[in-house]
Amino acid sequence: MRRWFAGFLAALILIGPVLSLGAGAAEIGHSLDSAAVPETTAETTEASTEATVEAILSVPEGVTAPTEKTADPTETAGTTAPTTETTSVEAVPPTVGTTPTQTVPETVAETEPETPPAAEATETQSPTEETTEETQPAEEEPPKKSLWETIQAFLGLMEEGGTLESMSLSDAQGNTLALTPEFQPNCHTYGVQVPADGELTLTIVPGTDYQISVNGTVLEENQYTFTPQWDSQNLYQLELELSGKDPHEEDSYTLSLVLTPTAQSIEITQLPEKTEYQSGEAFDPTGLEVKVTLTDGTTLVPKIEELTFSPSGELTAADTAVTVQYEDVTAQIEVQVSGLKGTGTKNDPYLLETQEDLFLLDEWVTAGEDQKGVYFQLTQDIEITEAWDGIGDEEHPFSGDLSGKPKGSNTIYQITIPEGGKALFSRTREATIRNLKVYGPRIEDYGLVSHYVVDYDTKLYVKFQNVTLVSGTKTLYSGF
Repeated sequence: MRRWFAGFLAALILIGPVLSLGAGAAEIGHSLDSAAVPETTAETTEASTEATVEAILSVPEGVTAPTEKTADPTETAGTTAPTTETTSVEAVPPTVGTTPTQTVPETVAETEPETPPAAEATETQSPTEETTEETQPAEEEPPKKSLWETIQAFLGLMEEGGTLESMSLSDAQGNTLALTPEFQPNCHTYGVQVPADGELTLTIVPGTDYQISVNGTVLEENQYTFTPQWDSQNLYQLELELSGKDPHEEDSYTLSLVLTPTAQSIEITQLPEKTEYQSGEAFDPTGLEVKVTLTDGTTLVPKIEELTFSPSGELTAADTAVTVQYEDVTAQIEVQVSGLKGTGTKNDPYLLETQEDLFLLDEWVTAGEDQKGVYFQLTQDIEITEAWDGIGDEEHPFSGDLSGKPKGSNTIYQITIPEGGKALFSRTREATIRNLKVYGPRIEDYGLVSHYVVDYDTKLYVKFQNVTLVSGTKTLYSGF
């Protein structure tokens, strides 16, 4: 395509002068024809006609005199009239040697005494004004482009979009570094953030056979491997020059590289003051110190506010560590959370898995935590081996919902109370206990609940559903 256009361009350059000469001659001829004075209406007065004749006879020496037809204002075509409209004679080529525009002021001054009254003079001039409006186009035509301007415009269309099909920059590990903006054929300036000092490779795919140079180095292949020489502001610039066989097949691109080290690793240098929590408490980073190593080998100690922690909300018994993050690097802090797994809702109840969980439930109730509408569920059989006084106390009865059957399971789990222990619950109020088995070789109390707190309100009661004292259980008092 470019070779064809080169031939076409050469032909245009050769015939251009000829075309220009012909066009110039035609324009000169057209200018001579257009030098005619606009027609004047037959309403011109006799006095005005005589004044015009005198003005024509007074043309200075060296100026072409008008023909006899000049005396008739209606037939002035082809003459140089002395009126103000005769300035159109400027279109005559310089070889004519006339300057009629210089005689117009003098002619007008000489004819003023013999002109008719002002009203008639106005009437005489109006046809000329109308003729002027008719001869001028409504809109100006755009200026004609020269041959070279046309060629440049065509070259611009051919080069539209740039000369590269793709361009990418990668580090020594083969990781592609993002261009800002993303590569586009019509974009010639880019920025690149380089995370670490080291060798980089620029890969270029031109749209055709071009000679490529980067910072003055001509490339034999379409790749350029280099190590940036950063300035004091950690900046480095690449200048790409592309040139083809035709002198107009040129293009350039600029890549501005900025060294911006990122976090490579993070280290816990000092643990926080608190690492043991109760279920429901949030992680407290007070006293925590970390050290971050960057990709350029330098280190920094970020502020607590610059770190993120996960989980960020309340801790549960399932949480054994807290993750500390800075940028994309993380470290973990081991924590101990005393609590129950789950959230306590009907679909996600707190899970009772060990005797420690039962003791924790007792601590929670006697601490005054509200369990109304809170759900608890056994996940297996639990045997209590330590002294047992029951869940709750006189001031803090259990008022939640406890089930020994997991959702979707047919298994009902059992709680075994140690010999000499008290009932499973010390105090209950508005509680629901269901799908549960209780066993004790000798319970020094009722089997399930020591005291039902119902005296506050006769409408308040404890609900039992499918609760069984396993055969062989002995209790001090009969009944639940």
